[in-house]
Amino acid sequence: MSFLDNSNFKPSDIKLFVNIQGVEKELNELIVSELKISRRINAIPQAVVKLRAKESESGVYQSDVQRMLKSCRPGVKAELRILNTRLFSGDIVQQKTELVYAKTHTIKLVLRHDLQRITGNFRTRVFANTRDRKVIADLLNTATLKPAFSGTSHWDIDHEQLVQYRCSDWQFLLQRLYATNSWLLAEEDKDNTQGKVTIIAPNSLPLNERWTLQHQADHQAIRLYSTELMLDNRFDTAEAVVSAWDIDDQALLVAWKETLSQVGKDALASDNFSQTNKDSSELLLSCPLSTKEVQFLTRSQLVMRRLTAVRGSLKVEGSTKYRLGHELMLSGFGENMDGSQILTGVDHRITAEESWKTTLHVGLELPLKAEYVTQVNGVHIGKVADYQSDSKKWDRIPVLIPAFGTNIPLFARLGKPYASHQSGFCFYPETGDEVILSFLEGDPRYPVIIDSLHNPKQQTPLQISKENNLKMLMIKQSDKDEQQLLFDSQQQTVALIGKKNIEVKGEYINLTKSKGTR
Repeated sequence: MSFLDNSNFKPSDIKLFVNIQGVEKELNELIVSELKISRRINAIPQAVVKLRAKESESGVYQSDVQRMLKSCRPGVKAELRILNTRLFSGDIVQQKTELVYAKTHTIKLVLRHDLQRITGNFRTRVFANTRDRKVIADLLNTATLKPAFSGTSHWDIDHEQLVQYRCSDWQFLLQRLYATNSWLLAEEDKDNTQGKVTIIAPNSLPLNERWTLQHQADHQAIRLYSTELMLDNRFDTAEAVVSAWDIDDQALLVAWKETLSQVGKDALASDNFSQTNKDSSELLLSCPLSTKEVQFLTRSQLVMRRLTAVRGSLKVEGSTKYRLGHELMLSGFGENMDGSQILTGVDHRITAEESWKTTLHVGLELPLKAEYVTQVNGVHIGKVADYQSDSKKWDRIPVLIPAFGTNIPLFARLGKPYASHQSGFCFYPETGDEVILSFLEGDPRYPVIIDSLHNPKQQTPLQISKENNLKMLMIKQSDKDEQQLLFDSQQQTVALIGKKNIEVKGEYINLTKSKGTR
């Protein structure tokens, strides 16, 4: 898009347009008095604009103004422009009117990027036989956004089953970004009214742009108004280590270790500090993650921690040329500060007092709240689905989980009271059986059948009694097929009953009775 590069713009130069049912309209009775725009990696861009009505005796109650306020209520698409160049486009999510009678009135609008549209759809769903590239694209498509994937193949791991569990599409998107060591960058774009959304791995940055800020600047350099820089190793670690359970080998995978984030250069390199925490940040999982998943998760953990080591903000003249993911270099500050870091945030503020100023941010603010999955608390009810062979040979059974609200089954491992090599307790449930499911590490992708339940539709063959003297094992797959083993503690008897034959095999069979022959 074309860049605006002029710190002399005033708030009154900003024009507000709304789009109602495809018809664009300028709200020319409202004058912008202040504008703040904020963008961060892995965050939803936001604009806060303060307006006032053109001078009139009736002020905000003027009929034309009231009609315009009605045109910019929450839910309306809006744009902020200077000289026909778009500064921000998004949905109005808040409208606030402040009146101080006989003095002033202010209208405040909050606009959010179209990503806001995927924050409120709290739900659970299953993605079968998919890749993160498709899942991420589908999530963003809900907001009519088409992402551009840049760089590595982090998003092309095959997933047999992914689960979005009781969270919004936005929360699930952040989880998949963290799991794949990826960043989302949302910017304005001249060719797309929804803006540009890029999915990129941090090691693919910077995006071919570098901005140099000099301490002693000449007239051609970027003018720097203020600098704030913090070096902080409290949350750093010597290395990040992740491993996961390998079901085939029956051992933890060889742990993947990361010691270098490769974020930043010279004095501002995030890897340049001596760690207070000399031990590893270790995550050993019981989930059967693949080697690639472990690799990306390890790197993501280290990068997130290291990005807290160098944090700062630098105020410069207003310009739209600065983008998330660009490289910011400090020069002439001295050996403790000269170096470069990745732009993780860009703020714009246009006021009557300061005109237009842009604040550039590096690093990530604390506290860090990152997770790669929404954990399942407690157990769930499942229903055994129609038989499918387990391609992984893990003795899994397809189950439907009613609380997940989907007819897509998940493969669940079957817990048994005894399971050893070529021996074990092999009682597989029938299609339609009600089972209790737990989840490895609380990860909804990895259910385990831990028990079964009788219910009014699938009734017990033996009702409980006050005496509770009978115990039974009954196998009945049809009315003509029944076998049972019955224990009667009151009669001191054991009965083995079969509708046809009962077969006992052994080299020797010894039967001993305490009384007489019968």
